[in-house]
Amino acid sequence: MPIKVHDDERGIALVVAMLVMMVVLMLSIAVVQIAQGENLQAANNRKTVDAADVADTALASYVAQLPTSSGSDLCTNYDAATRQANGMSPDISLPSSGYPLTYRLDVTFTSTTGVEVPCSSFVGQYTIQSANIIATGYAGTATTNSSKIARKFKMAVTLTPIPGAGVTTAVYAACNLTIANNKKLWDNPAGSYNANVYSGCDIDWQGGNGSKPWHGSLIAYGNITLAGGYLGGNVWAKGNIVGQNPCVGVHSDDSCGYGQTPATWGPGYSGTALDTTGWVVSTKGNIQMNGWMTNGCVAPNGTITPSNGQGAFCMYRDWDGGSAVHLQSDTTYGRGYSFFPSGYACPAAAANVSLLGRNLCQDPPAINFPTWSYNSQDWVGYTVFPHTLDAAGCTAAHNAIVAGFATNELVDLRGMTPDCNLSFNVNIPVNHNLGIITEGAVNFQSTTWTAQASCNPAPCKLMVVHPTTETAGTLNSCPFNLPGTATQYGADAPDDISFSSSATFSGLQTMFYTPCAIDLQNSTDFTGQAIGGSVTTANNGQLYFAKVTVPGLSSQPVGYSPTVMYTAEIPHT
Repeated sequence: MPIKVHDDERGIALVVAMLVMMVVLMLSIAVVQIAQGENLQAANNRKTVDAADVADTALASYVAQLPTSSGSDLCTNYDAATRQANGMSPDISLPSSGYPLTYRLDVTFTSTTGVEVPCSSFVGQYTIQSANIIATGYAGTATTNSSKIARKFKMAVTLTPIPGAGVTTAVYAACNLTIANNKKLWDNPAGSYNANVYSGCDIDWQGGNGSKPWHGSLIAYGNITLAGGYLGGNVWAKGNIVGQNPCVGVHSDDSCGYGQTPATWGPGYSGTALDTTGWVVSTKGNIQMNGWMTNGCVAPNGTITPSNGQGAFCMYRDWDGGSAVHLQSDTTYGRGYSFFPSGYACPAAAANVSLLGRNLCQDPPAINFPTWSYNSQDWVGYTVFPHTLDAAGCTAAHNAIVAGFATNELVDLRGMTPDCNLSFNVNIPVNHNLGIITEGAVNFQSTTWTAQASCNPAPCKLMVVHPTTETAGTLNSCPFNLPGTATQYGADAPDDISFSSSATFSGLQTMFYTPCAIDLQNSTDFTGQAIGGSVTTANNGQLYFAKVTVPGLSSQPVGYSPTVMYTAEIPHT
């Protein structure tokens, strides 16, 4: 018979049941973990695909905007380092109904001379021929129970420039631009206030108490200072704006308008401020102004310091619906003196003003110095003046210009030894279009150039060009650099275009072009454009804006036609 070890063996079933339950629990946990792992893996697989799709979308989006973007616009809203430098997130989000989808772009250009230029250092100053675009797509958020997946792709693109409409400003300076002592600039057509001036660095505008309005806007990639004078357009700078008693946006030719009725302030005024002129905008700097404006002062990233002087400050009707800061009220005309300092959104009225292809709430463009190159096919219809490449040839060319030509004439003085320096101090008839290309200096002194009845079609053109590169293929002797950098532009050099005494160009459209300095002094009057490394105007005189087309003169592209060479995935580190 069985022998009992214990008198009572009750409870063994409970132990067995607990052991079975533990085994089942462990199996259940294992099943759950396997299911969770599979779900996580499936989610990661989806994120891996999505991250690749996001990167592909980023590349496609960037390439799609290339035909309509140039200069700093190629970087500002896209490249991660550039966005971060401008106070934006380096990552760009895409719409998503689930986990976050973001991407980051890193763009590097290659110039035509082989220089590698990261987007963060590029402001439009290089002539570029290709781009390397790295897009990193992100899907998800990194948490304890989730992961953030990244995929990185590199695309190589060649860039073919899409030519622009040429230089569209009356005066262009690669860097310093000085306007002083009652110089006058008139628009075309009258009343359009389109005679704009541009500097890749700073503008010093000294309008003077007796000047008529400057019928256009001041646009600088750097800073602007103003002293007196009547400006019929806007003041738009990336940097600081400092002014003392300028009249901005007031179209009266002989009065700043203080105490005047609105009717004297130019066309379009009907009880509300003009919305196309009179804006003073610093996109990245500060404004310190004592003057009279018909609209408002905008400094979304800086401060605005008003003056306590007599001149009204930033007179402004409530375009913003009341969000502007109002200094005081003018009960006579029902206007407030308003401004938009740091923390205030740029008003829609200013955003609707378009200058040089963008609105006043954006940074002014960084515009390439337009380059000039010689191609004989560009000068079809012109007779090339024959001469020797020495001092005797320079003298012969000078005498022929003074005498006048019987056809459209090109006087090509490149490659002369020594450089051919031209000086004109007599009256000169211009019978037909005349192009003068020289690697030396040109001086106009007490001279009048007059279009003759033989000009057909009228008006005749006078084009004075100093090449961007010398005959040997190197940059000319000026300390020439490119917009947006700290290097001095167009400092005085032997190759300047200067007007040392009264010079008049009657019935002509003129273009003065040099990467060196242009010095417009002493009652110089002409119709056309001036493009220089630096430009100084002073001592009376009048400039009438007219856009002049010069064979071989390029301008900043309006965009680039892209050709994708390859796209490849690269490791994400």
